Amino acid sequence: MKTTGDTTFNYFADYWTTNNTLNESDTTLTVGSAKYKSFNTLPVTTIRGCVTTPTSNCVQHTFSAAKDSARALFSGAYLAEGVDKDEFVSVFDVSNYHLGEYCAPGFNSDDTLHRRGYCVRWGVAADPEQPAWTLNCYYEDGVLGWGLYDDVGRGASFRPMSSGLPGYGYAVAGNPATNFNTAAWRNSWMWVR
Repeated sequence: MKTTGDTTFNYFADYWTTNNTLNESDTTLTVGSAKYKSFNTLPVTTIRGCVTTPTSNCVQHTFSAAKDSARALFSGAYLAEGVDKDEFVSVFDVSNYHLGEYCAPGFNSDDTLHRRGYCVRWGVAADPEQPAWTLNCYYEDGVLGWGLYDDVGRGASFRPMSSGLPGYGYAVAGNPATNFNTAAWRNSWMWVR
């Protein structure tokens, strides 16, 4: 899977949970948006996400148990693994932002039924007011990772109050105490094996 930062792969895009493919014939490492048949069918033991370049500046996670496919992984319930805070901060280049502590790190973090409604397929919600890494924040003020959605319900995959993003990014809502309101989206690639 690869993305240019458009709205194709926001959290609720059906590409995460259905057999649909996109630009499957584009098997190059060049910038573009694509989802391949292998996402739907091949077993997964390791996942790697690379930002701005296809083979470097990556985070990687090996699962304790193999997943039937990437589609099965992203169609499943919340999975609390796969996020190392320091690695994500480095790869997403957000060390200059006051993101606070991360909430619900892992896969398929969906908070639309509670609080502010940030969602992320692989990554974390961020809460500057939260004192410790927890599974639940009172108010998430942003998201960091792949397949994002914002609290306003506009599908921002990597930017707040927009119409969605696909592969990589972060979105941080405004917060009077910390005075930040920013977002970024970049090209990214997601690899599984």
